[in-house]
Amino acid sequence: MKTIDPRYDQIGRRLEKAESEIDALRASELQMTNQYRTGRMSRQVYESLRRDLRKRMDRAKETIDSIIVTLREEAR
Repeated sequence: MKTIDPRYDQIGRRLEKAESEIDALRASELQMTNQYRTGRMSRQVYESLRRDLRKRMDRAKETIDSIIVTLREEAR
């Protein structure tokens, strides 16, 4: 696709970055949950960090959704 339009290469990189960020955030959330369950993290800290992770995850998902909408519109 990047040979058709170099912009698609940039779109692909943005998509991969957002997907990678979601994967990393999920792994961080799992690790954080394990620390909370084993008592190495207080509930307040856990909830605060979890909210921050969820916000970052939501932003990454919004990026992916935006890219999909853009590609669908261009496919028409």
